[in-house]
Amino acid sequence: SKGYSPPSLAEVRPSAGGISSDLQAEYGWSYEGGIKYSLLRSRVNFDISLFSFDLKNAIVRRTNAAGAEYFVNAGGTDQKGLELFAEAYLINRADGWLRQSRIWTSTTFFNFHFAEYKVNNADYSGNELTGVPSKTILAGADFIFAKGIYWNTTFNYTSSLPLNDMNDMYADDYRLWQSRVGIRLKWSEHFNMDIFAGIDNAADELYSLGNDINAFGRRYFNPAADRNYYGGIRVIF
Repeated sequence: SKGYSPPSLAEVRPSAGGISSDLQAEYGWSYEGGIKYSLLRSRVNFDISLFSFDLKNAIVRRTNAAGAEYFVNAGGTDQKGLELFAEAYLINRADGWLRQSRIWTSTTFFNFHFAEYKVNNADYSGNELTGVPSKTILAGADFIFAKGIYWNTTFNYTSSLPLNDMNDMYADDYRLWQSRVGIRLKWSEHFNMDIFAGIDNAADELYSLGNDINAFGRRYFNPAADRNYYGGIRVIF
């Protein structure tokens, strides 16, 4: 496929002020192939895809001395990757104390680079694409018990990623564990309730979330919450 993506209103009129009248649309060719397959009457499913994307006029975020953002075209990028999703239902039945047991994973491997990118006298061609991790792994286990009780646990791994076009500063990789337990109550056809509680960042990982890419003065990092807890009630009618 071939397509283009014009800059958004937020990119044309950034928080840094003014109108970026010279900002051009991104465009490029994309090649993708994959396979989806199910086994054992859909108890095991997987989806694998490979892609190669040759992007021109890539739009890259920058910040000025006041911390306001603006956007520039960054020449061309070469984006190759592998995406994998797999899930398996170990138990899936209508009765018993354990009604459903499911394990799953979603994994990406990216090889993204600037193909041609020069700013003034600096040549960033061949550098890793700013802000993109080379590997992410999401995995989880979901359980549904009798009487509407459920338990979900999720693991998230994100590899290190470059924080500027020069590739001389990287954010560290991190691993996050999350877990949630709850009960779904069905009072009638038109009234349901979900009572739940959970924990985020269970391993108390130190990491930066929502990094500021190409930040002025190398102010790249934003603190993320340490181990924290939550709970709630959701009513559906």
